[in-house]
Amino acid sequence: MQADEGQALAAFNDPKGGYQDRDLYVACFTPDGTITAHRDKSLVGTSATTLKDPYGKAIGSEMVALAQKGGGSLEYKWKSPTTQQVGTKVSFLKNAGKQTCGVGAYK
Repeated sequence: MQADEGQALAAFNDPKGGYQDRDLYVACFTPDGTITAHRDKSLVGTSATTLKDPYGKAIGSEMVALAQKGGGSLEYKWKSPTTQQVGTKVSFLKNAGKQTCGVGAYK
């Protein structure tokens, strides 16, 4: 990401770019919360602040707040892209250049 942001984002968004495996993927957003990388292409270009879990919890706003502190972890409910079932997910976020990127895993 720090060496070539454009190339990194392209790889993160490409299902064959080496950064998506089953329910594991990289997601990134800008300081204003604009999603720049995500496994779900329909989310790219939208605001992370609008993301809510299936129960209405504003997880996107929590992620943006964590980014403003330099990163951290967040546990929340999210639908798995492989099983289509809602489960508990833990995401780890870290600032990388002008982006905040995160990865997560289901418990």
